[in-house]
Amino acid sequence: TAASVEESLRMTNILKANDEELLVTKELLGLKSESLKDLAKEVIETFHIDIILCTLGENGAFCLTKDRLFDYDPGYQITLGDTVGAGDAFSAGFVHYYMNGHKIEDALRFGNAAGAMISTTTGATSPISKDQILKFMSTPHVRKDILFKK
Repeated sequence: TAASVEESLRMTNILKANDEELLVTKELLGLKSESLKDLAKEVIETFHIDIILCTLGENGAFCLTKDRLFDYDPGYQITLGDTVGAGDAFSAGFVHYYMNGHKIEDALRFGNAAGAMISTTTGATSPISKDQILKFMSTPHVRKDILFKK
């Protein structure tokens, strides 16, 4: 219900949603913003959230902070296995890297790489180490086109 979503958002410090979930939240709560970036700003201001992470499927992810720091990572061109677990891997990667003192833009890129790596496999996936993610990030992968300007 709208009430339970509002209550959850009011208790949230970091919100991770994909683009579709953010649009459903807009409709459910009657928010007004048209673009995803403006919608993220509206959610931050309305519910006093510190950070919003929005994954965009094959188009990467962006983050916005309450201090208006915006960063976008366009993601990777990969051979897709399936996307099951990609959002979870993104979230885990971001939180791990950010909570270990890295800048938010580096944590966004790390989370995106973790999600991309998971998406190259099918079925159950073995755990991926930090070193494997860093190696993936350092090898040449064709980056996706940029959707957002910083």
